Amino acid sequence: MDGMGRQALRITGWAWDYKHEEPPQEIIATSEGIITGLAAVGDWRPAIRADNPGIKSSYVGYVGYVRDVSPYTAVKIYAVLRGSPPTACYIANNTALGF
Repeated sequence: MDGMGRQALRITGWAWDYKHEEPPQEIIATSEGIITGLAAVGDWRPAIRADNPGIKSSYVGYVGYVRDVSPYTAVKIYAVLRGSPPTACYIANNTALGF
């Protein structure tokens, strides 16, 4: 954390694209309308698959970071879904994450 109270925020979770029946292509995070974070998709979450019969993979988790956010900055999390063109689907925010 720097002297202005800005820090990195670790984001984790899981996502599934029901239309294409696969995990999303990637996860992005925005602050004030600007992409400020990314997360890699493919973390192993077998319990998610076991609890959701429509999910066909256990690699639905994601882990990433959002840079330079203060505790008061609104952060929105989006799943980027495959397609032509790719689309983004809003899935969470830092209020829901307890930040």
